[in-house]
Amino acid sequence: MERPKSGASGPLLPEIEGLRALAVLSVLLYHAHLGFSGGYVGVDVFFVVSGFLITGLLQREFAGTGRISLREFYARRARRLLPAATLVLVVTLVLSNWLLDPIRSHRNAVDTIFAAGFIANFRFAATGADYFQQALSPSTLQHWWSLAVEEQFYLVWPGLLAGVWALVARGRRPWAARASALALVGLLGAVSFVVGWRLTGSNPSWGYFATWSRIWELSVGAGIAFVWSFRERIGPALLRALLGWAGLLLIAYAALRFDGRTAFPGTAAWVPVAGTVLVLGSIGTRAGPGALLSVRPMQWVGGRSYGLYLWHWPVLVLLEARVTSPGPWARIGALAAATLAAAASYRFVENPVRHRPSLVRSPWRSVSLGITLSGLAVAAGAVGLRVSDSVGGETGYVAPALTTVPVPVAPATVPTSTSAGGATSPGAATLPTTMEATTTTTLAPRDELERRVRDELQPFIEASSRNDLIPDNLRPPLREIPEDKTLLFSNGCMAKFSALDNPTCEFGDTAGSTTIVLFGDSHVAQWFPGLDTAGERNNWKILALTKMGCPSAEITVGRYDGSAYTACNTWRKATIRRIVEAKPALVVLTNFRYSGVDGRIPMDIWKRGLRRTVAQLVDAGLKVLLLSDSPSTWEEQSVCIARHRKSLSRCNVPRNEARRPAYIEVDRAVAEEFGVMAYEVTDWMCTSVCPAVIGDVAVYLDRNHITNTYGEFLSPYLELVVRAALARA
Repeated sequence: MERPKSGASGPLLPEIEGLRALAVLSVLLYHAHLGFSGGYVGVDVFFVVSGFLITGLLQREFAGTGRISLREFYARRARRLLPAATLVLVVTLVLSNWLLDPIRSHRNAVDTIFAAGFIANFRFAATGADYFQQALSPSTLQHWWSLAVEEQFYLVWPGLLAGVWALVARGRRPWAARASALALVGLLGAVSFVVGWRLTGSNPSWGYFATWSRIWELSVGAGIAFVWSFRERIGPALLRALLGWAGLLLIAYAALRFDGRTAFPGTAAWVPVAGTVLVLGSIGTRAGPGALLSVRPMQWVGGRSYGLYLWHWPVLVLLEARVTSPGPWARIGALAAATLAAAASYRFVENPVRHRPSLVRSPWRSVSLGITLSGLAVAAGAVGLRVSDSVGGETGYVAPALTTVPVPVAPATVPTSTSAGGATSPGAATLPTTMEATTTTTLAPRDELERRVRDELQPFIEASSRNDLIPDNLRPPLREIPEDKTLLFSNGCMAKFSALDNPTCEFGDTAGSTTIVLFGDSHVAQWFPGLDTAGERNNWKILALTKMGCPSAEITVGRYDGSAYTACNTWRKATIRRIVEAKPALVVLTNFRYSGVDGRIPMDIWKRGLRRTVAQLVDAGLKVLLLSDSPSTWEEQSVCIARHRKSLSRCNVPRNEARRPAYIEVDRAVAEEFGVMAYEVTDWMCTSVCPAVIGDVAVYLDRNHITNTYGEFLSPYLELVVRAALARA
């Protein structure tokens, strides 16, 4: 966000400060959940204002001197933006390492490095596009994305504009410079708008965070700067004043009526952008909104809007991390603390550095200061990485390795297996040292499955739930838990949100004559590691037909941004046709619980959707296995584990809270109606509670997906379920 102009640039118009105040207040109230469901549009107001101010400054400089001094420009930006930014980055980093668990501290340190390098928006676009990252707790620096967009604009725009003017306008009349500049911003703005509009539909994370999706808003502000001197020709002052009030209403409408379901920026961003343009056009009119925007409180907030924006988000995120479900007064208190911090940094950091005579006189000193501050923030992030990696240390407890004995392909005596025992430590539970079948496998698959779960797995889970120490031999290692995903997410076999089909992804025994299809979302994909191993042992071909966030139940669900997931419907229809044509021996379904565009999907509608899918498969003569979804947890389990290294049982989730009985009952009812098999997997992860670690294995990679490692461990149990489903008439 551009700071107030001073010196040769002239005093800042009070309406501009008022617009900044309006923008930052809407953002603060939105982030604090104090109304303003569309308060995020305050960022769009900032973009237009920044494009307007920066371009106006450059235009005046060129008109007065015939050139643009990039050195002077970057010196001003360094003095005005980087001191406060570096202070907030370093303070946030220190507080994160003190108040947050090592997992989140590590992420925050990485984010600090990206923020200091002016590329935080690309970091958050990439993590937001990662299906599993979407559910993670927000970064303390996530708001830095908009600062990165503006900083990238500041780095490129002056040189680009100076180059165009040097080529086109040298020796010509002033109108040539203005016309060439308008053509440039028009081209950039048009291309950026089209790109942003397309990405909003196909990849919302990149559509929201990417620079090329937002440049058009800064370009609009730049265009207004080029035609600023003609504003009085639009019409009489009264008309411009009325349009200014209309613009203010547009901004207020967007801030109050937009919400998470609004496809944004898309075309919706034109509402706050147009509103800002109309307010800018009314500047100087007596009857316009300037009287409201110029009141002293708005001027005070507007003058400190940069610091308020920097400080408010880390304070709110740290509050959420330390206080369970903070109420409105707690969030108001957090905003008050952020306001005090912003006022202090404005008085003791921003203004002193910005106006320091030695820096004002020497552009190179200012630029050097900026480089030094950015380097300091990067170095602080690197130190933060080392500190977060060293937090906690070992507990001295080595858990017995969680292993299972494979199911014999033919009836045979199961051999005995052994595993390493655990070192006795205070807080460590005594766990069994084996996970083995103790009898000959002569039972029917379903009976054998129930026996193994009852006699082997449940006692082990029960013992693990009493353990309070993180095993030093934890698999995967604590830092790697969030990345322990099934192969389908890295080899292109999990269709992304915009995809309408899958590549051919065959696993297990690819030459096998028995084909088993995994069909649905990431929650059916989590069974892939176990089925892949079982397929190799049993000569089963495993065909993966999965798509991010898309259930197999025939129903329209909402995407994580609240929009209708129409690509899912298209993909599902085509995939069912593909399955019917493939004639597999078995189709395995598992579904996460989803919301629709207007909220949680009623169970009767969900049941009808599941019935339609199962009916199509059964009518084609196919066998179906409905596996229930895995139990869910309260929070990211890696975060909980990191926070409770020596009180691990605090991460246990009561079975009745982790289980989703309504969905399980729907599975059973549909299975009974169509004569297919339904199986509940809760006993594979829970007794009366669901522990975060079983033996030496972390169960969950986030709140509701199991780790690839635990999925591999479950292979014998999955194998028996599949055998039972295949054996059904």
